Amino acid sequence: MTRSFFAAAVAAFLIGAPLGAQDIPLVPLVPPDLGDRADAGKIDLTGVWEFATSNHQGGCPGSGPGFAMAGIMEIVQKDGAIAMHLETGAKCDPASMCSFTGEIADGDLILWNSDTVDDEGGTATNTLHLIFQNEALAQGVGGSVYKHPKMTCMWTWDMIMHRPEIKDGEWQPGAAGKETD
Repeated sequence: MTRSFFAAAVAAFLIGAPLGAQDIPLVPLVPPDLGDRADAGKIDLTGVWEFATSNHQGGCPGSGPGFAMAGIMEIVQKDGAIAMHLETGAKCDPASMCSFTGEIADGDLILWNSDTVDDEGGTATNTLHLIFQNEALAQGVGGSVYKHPKMTCMWTWDMIMHRPEIKDGEWQPGAAGKETD
């Protein structure tokens, strides 16, 4: 594996696969039990969100489990389709690994992506299962699979995301720090 790749957040079900992702081998994830949940299907998800990851586990031999990230993502929701793009806080190689497809399943946001990530035929699949607590806060779990012709590696992590606070008409950065161009 000579090129790095981004193994960040996207989607999986507790059982089964999201619609449209049946041919992508998703990481089996168990989201946290947060008690009461808000139905993501009743929330306008479109807009800018801050995210942070923690508790990274797993990885490839010799590579370690990964590292915590914090940044900005943008979600676009239109006619039942959901797309998410990591704007800052992650190195995506190839760039396609920063873009995810998603859907609402049982009131939760499920996101995923998959692509060839190196010149040796290695592929990466990222999955994320987010549970909304309200219109501005979600928590969940993510996982990645890197499948190389000679090995397979898996990572998991926790993720939290929230809408940035607006005070006096100005964005107040939180987990992602200062806004960058």
